[in-house]
Amino acid sequence: MLKGAGCSVICMLMGQVCFLLWFTFIFFVVYIMRVIAVLGNLFGVLEL
Repeated sequence: MLKGAGCSVICMLMGQVCFLLWFTFIFFVVYIMRVIAVLGNLFGVLEL
């Protein structure tokens, strides 16, 4: 019983960690895309 409870707690913690990693990764990718878009606009303005 204790072993099963410990395993479920570990699984819950691992799930939260994976969710946070996913969330951070997606946020990071979106942020980089926005930065690239802003830089692209700046370079486009400079070229004009």
